[in-house]
Order: sequence, then C-alpha cells, then structure tokens
Amino acid sequence: MNPLLAKQLNDITHMVRELRDLFRDRHAQLTEHERQRQEAIQEGWQLKSEVAILKRQGEDYERLQSELKALRSRLSKTKEGLSRILNFAKALGNEYRQ
Repeated sequence: MNPLLAKQLNDITHMVRELRDLFRDRHAQLTEHERQRQEAIQEGWQLKSEVAILKRQGEDYERLQSELKALRSRLSKTKEGLSRILNFAKALGNEYRQ
C-alpha cells in the first residue's frame, strides 16, 4: 500500500477512535446530567409537597389556636359558674345550720 495512503488511513482511524471516545464521554456526561435533572425534579416535587403540608399544618394550627382560645373562655366561664354554685351551696349550708 502506498505509504502516504497508509498514513492517511491510520490518521483517519486514530481520529475515528478519538471521536468515538469523545462521543462516549459526552454520552456519559449527558446521562449524568439527565440523572441530576430528574433528581432535581423529584426534589422539587418533594419540596412542593412539603410546603403544601406545612401550609396545611399552619392553617390547622391557627384553627386549633382559635378553638383553644374559645375552649379556655368556656372553661373560665364554667369555673366562674361552678364557683358561684359552690358559694351558693356554702351559703345555703350556713343558712340551714343556723
């Protein structure tokens, strides 16, 4: 074979191998970037879900705080009423003893 032609074929073969290696590297990089992108999407969905849960819990907390305030008010009124009943019962007992 013509030495010049052989050298050119050898150079072409070498360039094809370099291109193959370059394509493999780029394919590996693209695969990794796609994996990272999918992971980021999953993380975004998870964070969105967590935000929704926290928002719902915040709304529940506000509702529970309001209910707690109402229950404390009812408890206070109930204690006042029971205290008056106890005072009436004591007064009635004192009246009965006299």
